[in-house]
Amino acid sequence: MRKSKVMVFLMVMMLILTACRQAEETQGQEIEWTIEIQLADGKDVAFTNLDMETIGLSDYVAERKNKEEMEEKQLTGVTFDQLLEHIGVEGYGMATVEAVDGYSREYVPEMLEGDGAILAIKVDGKDAEPIEFAVDGKGSNWWIKQVAKIVISD
Repeated sequence: MRKSKVMVFLMVMMLILTACRQAEETQGQEIEWTIEIQLADGKDVAFTNLDMETIGLSDYVAERKNKEEMEEKQLTGVTFDQLLEHIGVEGYGMATVEAVDGYSREYVPEMLEGDGAILAIKVDGKDAEPIEFAVDGKGSNWWIKQVAKIVISD
């Protein structure tokens, strides 16, 4: 009986210390949005604005096909490659990006390499509310607004 009380006490103390440490690390920073990422190995990862800030925001230019014309878009965010590196993914066969309304697209790695795909927090200087997935050289039906989930598969 005494051992179980001691164990419960130790577990509670560990939880309290962990919570205090996490609060200290994110003090002054607030999670504004989260993208659920499902990995091929079955693990789920949460990618937030804090992760994006850790990677470091950059400015990019991408072209989006609008009917028969290409229009240039100014983007601020991170590349898909940077996201994968940040979460520890080295190779994949397919990426599916899904919006909050359920609209989704599948992409092969060749489409998303380098600066070919951007997770943007700003498009042409305006907030993307919260994240837009931009694929250089593709039509607007390949760009995903309000990204909610990314599924990485083999």
